[in-house]
Amino acid sequence: MSEKTIFKPRPGGRSQPAPNSTANSNAANGNAVPKPGIAAAEENTLFVQPQNKALNQTILTIGANPLIEHAGLILSLINQIKVNIEYEKVDVLHGQCVSMVDKYERQLHALKYDNKLSGKTETTDNKLIDAAKFCICAFIDETVMTMPWGRNSAWAQNSLQSHFYHQTFGGEHFYTLLDESVANMVEMADIVELQYLCLSLGYQGKYRVTKHAEQLIESLRDKLGLALKNHHGRKEKRLSDNLQVIEVGGEKAKLELPIWVTAAIAGALLVASFIGLRLEVNEQADLVYQQVLDLVDRQPEVSAAVSASSLTLKLEQLLQTEIMRNIVVVRELSDRIRIRITSSDLFASGSDQINPAYQPIIRKIARTLESTQGQILITGHTDKQQIISSRYPSNWHLSLARATSIADVLAKDTRLGGRLLPEGRGSSEPLAVDPTFSQDQHALNRRVEIDILR
Repeated sequence: MSEKTIFKPRPGGRSQPAPNSTANSNAANGNAVPKPGIAAAEENTLFVQPQNKALNQTILTIGANPLIEHAGLILSLINQIKVNIEYEKVDVLHGQCVSMVDKYERQLHALKYDNKLSGKTETTDNKLIDAAKFCICAFIDETVMTMPWGRNSAWAQNSLQSHFYHQTFGGEHFYTLLDESVANMVEMADIVELQYLCLSLGYQGKYRVTKHAEQLIESLRDKLGLALKNHHGRKEKRLSDNLQVIEVGGEKAKLELPIWVTAAIAGALLVASFIGLRLEVNEQADLVYQQVLDLVDRQPEVSAAVSASSLTLKLEQLLQTEIMRNIVVVRELSDRIRIRITSSDLFASGSDQINPAYQPIIRKIARTLESTQGQILITGHTDKQQIISSRYPSNWHLSLARATSIADVLAKDTRLGGRLLPEGRGSSEPLAVDPTFSQDQHALNRRVEIDILR
């Protein structure tokens, strides 16, 4: 041949695959032939895993926290779910998620046996693993259920929480785990970091149905960031194990930081200072609020001089059982009729979630209030014990949240919506003021009052 032969390079020295008659036939007819591997995976699953076996077994290292390191592929999957507006094979995705969560749990148990988790005991390690698995399941469930194709599927009846834990209240339990972990940062800091990352990536849980959810979560993230900073700040940790002074020409070379690093450190210090000052302001909120209220003389309750009205008698008759059980007190005052709910277990400690056992009682009160006229004031009260919570900066905030929860139940399926006025008083109006502050007195001061204004 007079012309030079040109060889096309083949990376890796791989030989050319033998022609496939079926493939050639399809190509000749204009039909696209799917490539094996990635295309096949895309057809069956939402998340395409690496085709190279070595890559598929590689952990996506995104931090020194093993709970986060081994969750890299799952977090990547969650991000892909968010950007897929349409998806039909939800059952395939569900099976893939179950498989990935199982693998995640096995990897963490392997680390436990190698003593590579942060727990001091096997019990603590198991608690870390279970909490991490639960948070991942809750995050995947919420992400799927926020997509149109997820809401219209059977995922709600067979969520990951239902599959692994036989329950569906992850949005609330996520934050319960968070509060418990923050209280024990020495052993549970890794799970706090994982939950902080979930919140940063968009998880909202119980806040998703509340107003100003983004602001609430941002405030919570600030407090968690400060708590993690304080926890890790107690350890003498080098930025790099290989950081050392280099000697050049018999003199020690100086380590110079780039300007952007210095600016970043300064910015971080400013943010930390701001968060610390805001926390300090929140701690003083109750004290300042009480001082403002002390400027005004408190007016004691003045009972009506006349006999009880028909509405008061009607309320006492309807709530006779609750009155006898010391759950509810009905009083007629000079300018209002007051229904006081005094049960100490109406709310859990530091929470605004109403005990389900009291829902029927509140709905019974709502049905009675529909026959009345005028504004209805719902006032929340707390005791003087300072609250330590990632959600409520002060007792006043907690008392307002509890009053709002009662108002929401009263308004549900009734015509009271425009008449209800929730307010919080914190610990400013105690019923018992004995300085000994016994538990009974604390319970007496924790109450919600429903006033029918005249």
